[in-house]
Amino acid sequence: MPTQASTRAQRAVPRRTRRTERTKRTPGAHDVTAIVGAALCLALFSAAFSASAAPTTFTDRTQFLSALPGPATALEFENTPAETAIPDGSALEGITFDYDYGGVNLLVSDAYVTTSTDRFLGTDDVDVLQDGDDFFLSFPPSYAIGIALLTADNLEDDDIRLDAAGASATIVAADLIDSLPPTTNVYFLGIVDPVAPFTSATISTVGGGFFLFNVDDIVTVPEPTLRQTLPAALVWLGVWRMARRRERRC
Repeated sequence: MPTQASTRAQRAVPRRTRRTERTKRTPGAHDVTAIVGAALCLALFSAAFSASAAPTTFTDRTQFLSALPGPATALEFENTPAETAIPDGSALEGITFDYDYGGVNLLVSDAYVTTSTDRFLGTDDVDVLQDGDDFFLSFPPSYAIGIALLTADNLEDDDIRLDAAGASATIVAADLIDSLPPTTNVYFLGIVDPVAPFTSATISTVGGGFFLFNVDDIVTVPEPTLRQTLPAALVWLGVWRMARRRERRC
């Protein structure tokens, strides 16, 4: 008659054998849910990590570009033929322009020198905006907005202002970023908020018709899509699974 000890020995399976006999689970809906969850956790972690940050304003384009929290896109007006009108409420490359100039329209122009190749933003009134021509931009969620401003006039501090994300960047007369022949001065205004994406910006002037100007190179930093966050989430998920396996082996 077998003893209790011998019966237990017969039923026992070596640990290595038990591990190799386990059926491998094929990836399914649970894996997809885990990956999506990891992407969302990564996004939440990134937001929490930078929660102490606040919008920063810039008058220097180089410093602005260095502070961008992600890849930028720029509306340089080069993909639109010159003399193309941009009526109030219409969009160009994902950016919508709202304004009221009493019958005057925004216009893509190549009449003067500019910062990027040939074209820039003006109006159908001799190709320029004038002091008082304020406009409103709306766009998909972005972590930054930047614009180049060109003028042949002598601007004073605060003549032009960019408002977005609860912050204001204003012209500093001494902060020229470039001079183009024969007499065009180039200024820059930018705002970066690495925490909370925003969807609108306002360009306003002091009013009174004291100067003429143009706009070029409208820069934004689109909010990453789920597809863009998945690679990082997959890395995070792989590290988590490796850690879990190590815990089980201990």
